[in-house]
Amino acid sequence: MALWSSDAVKEWVTERVEEDPKRWRPRLFRHPETGKKKWHAPWLSRRRRAIKIKAAIKAGEIALEPTVMSRLPYFKGHKRERMRPVKAAYIEEQMKEMPRLIAEHRQTLREGRAKWKRERKFK
Repeated sequence: MALWSSDAVKEWVTERVEEDPKRWRPRLFRHPETGKKKWHAPWLSRRRRAIKIKAAIKAGEIALEPTVMSRLPYFKGHKRERMRPVKAAYIEEQMKEMPRLIAEHRQTLREGRAKWKRERKFK
């Protein structure tokens, strides 16, 4: 949760702005001689404002409401982790077919060797 999105922080900052707006808000400055308008940055930069807010939280001036993180609707991780059950099922199916495939492979090797021997014998 962002620090500035908390309602308690917004209220605290609003109170500080009402006390001293030059510190917290940019202001329009009119040059006394020429009358030209120019924007001036606030005295406190964004970083210093954030430091002041954090100090107020630590001091107990601002009571933040507890945040609850919602769970992700899906498993977020590496693809190999997501696909592990699918891959294991696929491997198991393929392993059931392995004895038949091995037997077919050995049979083709035997036939090929026998053919080679026959061709070589009568040359």
